[in-house]
Amino acid sequence: MFQKAIRIFSVSALALSLGACMTLPGAPTAQATVDPALTSPDLNTRAQAQASAYKANPQDAANALAYSETLASLSQHEQQNAVLERVVMSGVGDADVMAAYGKSLISIGEYARADQVLSQAFQADMPDWRVLSARGVANDKLGNHREARTLYEHALRVKPEEPSVLANLGLSYAFERDYGQAEVFLRRSIAQPGADPRAQQNLALIQGLQGKKDQEKATLSKVASGEDTNDALAATAKLKRAQEGTPRNVPAASQRTRPKLASQ
Repeated sequence: MFQKAIRIFSVSALALSLGACMTLPGAPTAQATVDPALTSPDLNTRAQAQASAYKANPQDAANALAYSETLASLSQHEQQNAVLERVVMSGVGDADVMAAYGKSLISIGEYARADQVLSQAFQADMPDWRVLSARGVANDKLGNHREARTLYEHALRVKPEEPSVLANLGLSYAFERDYGQAEVFLRRSIAQPGADPRAQQNLALIQGLQGKKDQEKATLSKVASGEDTNDALAATAKLKRAQEGTPRNVPAASQRTRPKLASQ
């Protein structure tokens, strides 16, 4: 039910990625190279050129990373994972490749393996907040919410007030129904420059689950149309009624009301 409400709130495809999707940065250790304005035909043309280069030299890590990002933009996550796995298995295991591979494992639902790979990609002397945040997402997917929050907090020490990490941290609290804390971090997220508008949708959901109907409606009105707002309000009300009948001490991994986390 929470998953359905998240989809309705994610009018623009929000999951937590987190999303209420969890947020996975475009590239865990490097600036994303795919222009979000590219059309599907442009992306397919780009993918074909990169595929040819990959076929000629699968150990070219730079091309493999760029190719994997294009595949992700086309939602071809299984192929993206296969490309990166081949690079890793060929012995090209630098931090950038391992981080991208770990993130691709999250995209196909291999959360435990993703956490293992991302932990290998982490460099203590050069900590990358993107790797830490991606590990947080993997652990939230596994139901390890306390561990996930430790990772998000570490990421915030590396990059203070990063909006995507703040949003993920808020959603991590929401998974355990600590909506007060969830609201605190989602508010901090949307206050930052460059914040994803989907965090505002998640904030509205959390406000609704606390019974703050007027605030929920006001928050939604900033990011959703009238019809979408009404659908979201109805979904939240239904979810709230369902949660009132669900014990809080149900293990996180088995709760039917856990939201589905998806890459942003």
